[in-house]
Amino acid sequence: MKICAVIPCYKVNNKIISELKKNYKLFDLFIVVDDCCPNKIGSEIKKKFKRKNKVKVILNNKNLGVGGSVKKGIYYAIKKNIDIIVKIDGDCQMRFDDVKKIKKYFNNFTFIKGNRFLNIKKVLKMPYHRNLGNRIISIIFKILSNRWDIEDPLNGYIAFNRKLIKKINFDKIANDYFFETNLLFQL
Repeated sequence: MKICAVIPCYKVNNKIISELKKNYKLFDLFIVVDDCCPNKIGSEIKKKFKRKNKVKVILNNKNLGVGGSVKKGIYYAIKKNIDIIVKIDGDCQMRFDDVKKIKKYFNNFTFIKGNRFLNIKKVLKMPYHRNLGNRIISIIFKILSNRWDIEDPLNGYIAFNRKLIKKINFDKIANDYFFETNLLFQL
């Protein structure tokens, strides 16, 4: 089973480079999508990993938004016959090695959704207005979707298998920050 990480990048710092190095063995492929990042992180990653086949950098010609960049990464992963795609945000707020915890579920599930609110230490570090906004949007999502079992619909840590991806109409999913929430509605 081949697994890749799709990592959209916009206004991210060099921490992503150390995370790629540290977690290099966890994935068969890293697909970094530089969404016209002002600090040109995609070019930096290309330089650092130019002899490594496991890191593919896609440079967007224009800013597509997080959803548009993730879609571009997913399309590339499909071409490479990847079985499991994990979307991890380039700002490194998510732990790459959390994939170890969810790998055991890949055979039983088609989709796995992260939840930042399980870690109280991280929740307490989150700015109050952001935490409150996430809670309010979570409640709105639950009401509109009638899915009371889904927590943190704005969290970008998601994993899905190839079979499910082929069933999703990505044209109907937002290219902006509502990508994850929109994807959940589609699912």
